[in-house]
Amino acid sequence: MPLTFDHRGIGLEGCVSIHLSNEERQNDNGNNKKQKSDGRLHVRLLQCWGEITDCRHLGKTVFVLKTPIVAGTVPGDRMHFGRLIVYSAGACRTIISKKKKGLETMSDNAKPFELPPLPFEENALEPTVSSRTVQLHYGKHHAAYFNMLNTLVEGTEFSDVTLEEVVKKSFGSPERQKIFNNAGQAWNHIVYWEQMKPGGSQIPSGRISEMIQESFDSLDRFKDQFVQTSVGVFGSGWAWLIEENGSLEIRGMPNAENPLAHGQKTLMGVDVWEHAYYLDYQNLRADYVRAVLDNLINWDYVAERL
Repeated sequence: MPLTFDHRGIGLEGCVSIHLSNEERQNDNGNNKKQKSDGRLHVRLLQCWGEITDCRHLGKTVFVLKTPIVAGTVPGDRMHFGRLIVYSAGACRTIISKKKKGLETMSDNAKPFELPPLPFEENALEPTVSSRTVQLHYGKHHAAYFNMLNTLVEGTEFSDVTLEEVVKKSFGSPERQKIFNNAGQAWNHIVYWEQMKPGGSQIPSGRISEMIQESFDSLDRFKDQFVQTSVGVFGSGWAWLIEENGSLEIRGMPNAENPLAHGQKTLMGVDVWEHAYYLDYQNLRADYVRAVLDNLINWDYVAERL
């Protein structure tokens, strides 16, 4: 079974090395003994190696390893990233082919934060959300948050940390409000798109189903409360499902605010800024939110975030 590391940082602490193993690797015992490589792309997490079969964009690098990670082997020369940057496997190969001996950094024109690609086709959410809305929402609004964030963090302490750290460290600071607004929205939308990825269960099961029953009595009552909370968000903002102290709560938050900024565990969230729904639902926010809950939420994804 593939070992998956995702944008929430599971197992991705410290420096990450990406290595194209058709170059010789050096043992970590200092004896300069060379190993014959197999021509496949590998990733080093701390002191561990595993073969990459997928490298997907979720705001920061996601490595799905075909084989379990094995401790011990460290390459003689490798590509280091102080932060976890999104690259496709093909991009990794291109970058690594240009590397020099010793410690490497990103090129001068690389951006600290990269807009992840959609995890589905633009028309995959129809008819609940139109491809036209997805094009505008993702291609214009989500992209704009990343572009502005990269401009704002240039030359600051935030240019060399994860997106999650920017959100947490900039929240509540008046002088950093613009940074928080754009970092928060960049992060919020990653969750938004990922939770609607087709292929998962549209009905909660297992522990998440039990928790919904415990906290809201039924799935229908959960949806009713979620819609009510969404409508109650004045102006622009988000409705979030969070897990705290073993139970579920629904929270409405203004603008870019999110549970991450408050140190809470985010399970899912629905964007109630008008750009998320106005082309399809005009001013009928409640209809939009209920349609998303009924038709688009991937409950497997939500359960994985517990």
